[in-house]
Amino acid sequence: MTDDTKRLLKRTAGNSASVLGYVSTAATFFPIGSIARPYVLWVGLILIIVGVFRGAQALVAEKNKEIATVRSAKDKEIESLKNERDLLKQRPYDEEHRQLAEGKVNKLSEVSKDLVCYLLHYGETEADDLQKRCKHSPEYNDAVQRARDAGLVIDTQVGNPGRSSVRYLWKVNPKFETVLEDLLGQRKTIYF
Repeated sequence: MTDDTKRLLKRTAGNSASVLGYVSTAATFFPIGSIARPYVLWVGLILIIVGVFRGAQALVAEKNKEIATVRSAKDKEIESLKNERDLLKQRPYDEEHRQLAEGKVNKLSEVSKDLVCYLLHYGETEADDLQKRCKHSPEYNDAVQRARDAGLVIDTQVGNPGRSSVRYLWKVNPKFETVLEDLLGQRKTIYF
């Protein structure tokens, strides 16, 4: 038995008891002629039916109020999520910066674009490892230089512990990282 059914039965019992009390009181204390006595039972039953109907009406009104409250809370949550989505759609760069990056990317060779895309996905990478990952070795140096000259990638030099040599690392220029993710993030790489 559901909670709604229990509440309806409780209200019905309460309304029926009230109606029976009214009918009993009326039959006891008011002078009802012998002609009207057979109709008292029918009037009592009609009043009980009306009481049940009113109890059901009250329960439906209560449920509608609960639904309106839940709907209002959900609408507020939806509005909040829409606002959050709109904030997430806003990019931390302006249209001018995007056009600048797009112009730089369009000047790159396909190998250079794949190199930048690789660095976007895998982060800072040692130069030797990057060269090993390149599937078209003859164009590797040109690809790195083009991306470097465009200012889209930068190199850093780190001392190599245990050896007197220097390690060269390549990474995406942080100034262009977000806009490059939008421009090249979904790119299917061929050369890396």
